Amino acid sequence: MSNLSASQFRRQTLPAEGVYTIDPVHSSVSFIARHLVASKVRGNFTDFSGVFTVGDSVETTKVRSDVQAASITTATKWRDNHLRSSDFLEQENTPR
Repeated sequence: MSNLSASQFRRQTLPAEGVYTIDPVHSSVSFIARHLVASKVRGNFTDFSGVFTVGDSVETTKVRSDVQAASITTATKWRDNHLRSSDFLEQENTPR
């Protein structure tokens, strides 16, 4: 068993300080939404990017991500178009 203090433990669980870019080949932005209580709709966004800036503590660590609303896919074309509409993502007015 370790005798680390809370601050020492937090520091050891963080990666080295620096800027890390999200690798889209090895990452995903996915979701699951319930539909009519009985089923689930699964989907994802195929166009996204992001950066993690790891500071010297959790409090100084930041994440920035961008997800393109137009890239939503649920494998159902009419649903995807509805999700991009003003009923949900308003993709035509706010593409990100």
